[in-house]
Amino acid sequence: MLKRNYPVIAGLFFMILSIGYWAYYINLYSSTEQKSEVSQQDADYFMEEANTLKYNDKGELEYKTFAKQISHYPYNDTILLSLPHMTSYGTPAKISEVGAINGKLLPGNEILILWGEVIITQNMIGTGENVVLDTEYLTLDLVKNTAKTDRNILITSKHGSIRATGMEVFYEEGLINFKSRVRGLYVPE
Repeated sequence: MLKRNYPVIAGLFFMILSIGYWAYYINLYSSTEQKSEVSQQDADYFMEEANTLKYNDKGELEYKTFAKQISHYPYNDTILLSLPHMTSYGTPAKISEVGAINGKLLPGNEILILWGEVIITQNMIGTGENVVLDTEYLTLDLVKNTAKTDRNILITSKHGSIRATGMEVFYEEGLINFKSRVRGLYVPE
């Protein structure tokens, strides 16, 4: 009788063994998947003391960026910047420098958000004049060449100063639209 039941017992044993292995394998796979979801929220790379350069189609330097630390997050494809500083060479007669405590480069690398003591300095090369803009939060569109904020701003130059709440800057047109509470001081030469 044992010889007759041997194939049935061996089949049941093999089936229990394969179900146990299958359950163990599924458990391993699902825990690995859970870890990968958690790890996607962590930075996949970071750099310290990072310098980046961007050239236009003609091979001319368009802008360079320095940051104390850069961290890339793959789950939303953003880059966080610590102490970013950007120098733009877009217009030959003007060099613009932008600095802040923190920054975030959104997916597509077209929009840069800066916050914490944001300072933009525009140097007019021929005249030696500087125009300085101070604010706490600024959004730069690197493709459209615009900047905007809803926070308080202060623009100073050797000819005076302007205070306002909110603005939008169109660099190529040389136009600034102030949103509200605009106060200015002009000092003639």
